[in-house]
Amino acid sequence: MKTKPESTAVASDRKKITSANKTSVTPRKTPASKSSNPRSTGSVKNLGDWVMLNDKFFQTESSATQSDRSIILRLSPKNMEQVAELKSLDPGEFHYKKQIYYADQHDAGIMEVSSVLSELIAGKTSFNITLKPIQRSQNSSFILEANFNNYSADEIAELRIRQILLGEALPKDIGRFFPTTQITGPYNHTVEVKKGIFPELWAKLQTQPRLFLPKAWLWAVYYLKMSQLVEDVLELEVGPIKNKVMSVRFRGKRRVYSNQEACIIEVLGNCTLSA
Repeated sequence: MKTKPESTAVASDRKKITSANKTSVTPRKTPASKSSNPRSTGSVKNLGDWVMLNDKFFQTESSATQSDRSIILRLSPKNMEQVAELKSLDPGEFHYKKQIYYADQHDAGIMEVSSVLSELIAGKTSFNITLKPIQRSQNSSFILEANFNNYSADEIAELRIRQILLGEALPKDIGRFFPTTQITGPYNHTVEVKKGIFPELWAKLQTQPRLFLPKAWLWAVYYLKMSQLVEDVLELEVGPIKNKVMSVRFRGKRRVYSNQEACIIEVLGNCTLSA
């Protein structure tokens, strides 16, 4: 019987060991840096139970609209700060009814606080708040429905919506004569919108992106409807947010007149939340 030389056998054994080691060892992956893989959030297109009372945001247990268009909200505040905010809306013994701006999944407007009732059950505070809508004249409707230069009223409305949602500047010829979009707030106070609405809210809330999105949704609905740029919000999706840039998708219906078809405005783009 022929045998392999010792040196050849040892070399063969070393080759087998090396080969085995190569197949059994898995190289460790280097963790990706945060800059190379930026975090992003989901989107919000169906609001759920959130409502806006002035610049504060709450989640409701229930919301009921009455035949006179008044709204009854049942709220369970999450912390003592929210308890204080809701108590501050109480008209009090002198029945001084406060006006607030309001938005929910279906509507937005200026509301009068009719009553604030609270109860404490098992250490948990709940509020029943009744809001009454305030009827206002459409003072700016003539300007909103007028053509200007080579732009139709619907085209101007779309440009203003893009300014509000995406922060896009108005064309110079429009911005020179009509630089702002005006909104009438509580107590007939006029707010002038000159730029996008989201960066200011982002800076004010200083919250996580996933908590920011439902509030941004309400904020947008309020400005779109109160500016009278659209009558109905048909679709609104905000998010995801990536590197402080938020995607926005919107579709809304302009006011319908008997002698013309309704105009549907669609907007799709990105809004930069901070510099």
